[in-house]
Amino acid sequence: MAMPTRILHLVLVAALAAPGAPALHAEDAPPVQGVDVIQAVKDLKAAVGPLPEAKAGKGKPWEQAIAGITDPRADVHNEAMAALIRRGPEVLPDLGVLANDPDWQVRVRVATVAASIGGDDGTKLVLGISHDPDRRVRELSALLLGRARGAGAFARLGELLRASEPDIR
Repeated sequence: MAMPTRILHLVLVAALAAPGAPALHAEDAPPVQGVDVIQAVKDLKAAVGPLPEAKAGKGKPWEQAIAGITDPRADVHNEAMAALIRRGPEVLPDLGVLANDPDWQVRVRVATVAASIGGDDGTKLVLGISHDPDRRVRELSALLLGRARGAGAFARLGELLRASEPDIR
């Protein structure tokens, strides 16, 4: 079955508009005249099936906020951190994935969210981060352990008081 010309035009435009595709120049595009856009979109959907956006939404509601704490812009990561704290302990397993992020500031944000959520699970995440190889992360984790107050927090604070680095003590 031949694909109608208007669908072919839309598929061509969509393919060329995809990330990494070559630039589409007006002189390269086939001439399109008298196209019923609404009907063309319906035909395209019928020909290629549901678009990827239609399949979205199957993830966890806090996934965007988890990604947001990696953003270097303060307004974005601060809003993401607040959203995760409001969600509570259910985000901690997914948040823990970022505890080993290469960016020390992301690791501190993870510890901040976990300490703000608190409880034994939040404290466990902060405890892990308090062993970070980066002195700045260990220093801030020590401060955050006092906020978390879950199991093991005070024992770890005692260890950190005996640290050789004055900033950690």
